[in-house]
Amino acid sequence: MELHVRRELVLPLEREAAWPLIAERDELESWFADAVDLDVEPGAEGTVTVEGEEREAVVEEVVAQRRVVLRWWDRAGEASVVELTLDDEPDGGTRLTVLELPVRTLAAVGAELARLPTAPGPRMLALA
Repeated sequence: MELHVRRELVLPLEREAAWPLIAERDELESWFADAVDLDVEPGAEGTVTVEGEEREAVVEEVVAQRRVVLRWWDRAGEASVVELTLDDEPDGGTRLTVLELPVRTLAAVGAELARLPTAPGPRMLALA
């Protein structure tokens, strides 16, 4: 999997007119995915089919007129966070940014936490 995917496009629309492109199921199907069976509201669960691959998806955040954040899982169970953002362009129009970042779990974090003492030692108490 790539480290990330980022695409940007300036739309000849004001942000309010561009908002349905990322906030409505039918509009998402017109440019973003083959099929969207997901309501764009925080906590909604469903599926998004991209390039023939169905992915389980959860809407993590919706900021009206600005941003939609999804988390989805591919067939192998690999998770990514997908952020769709609208920004005003200084010369008019709206910049649409699509950013996909893989979610990685770091095994080292668990290993480090396992070595922490359950009670503070003398050096830790001296710092308090």
